Amino acid sequence: MIFSTLNSHNRTKAGQKVTIIGAIVDLLLSIFKVIAGVLGNSGALIVDGIHSFSLFLLCITPC
Repeated sequence: MIFSTLNSHNRTKAGQKVTIIGAIVDLLLSIFKVIAGVLGNSGALIVDGIHSFSLFLLCITPC
């Protein structure tokens, strides 16, 4: 496994990088869903985009 060869500092940096990439993907996905929902006149897609945005907020909020 890749993490077995990393020291603690590098493992932390790798985890932070994955978290940041996941947060950016969540943000872009939520924006895309809201825009697609507005253009397609789909309330369900708009609400799903808002839900995705809430996941983004959870991801960037420190515990």
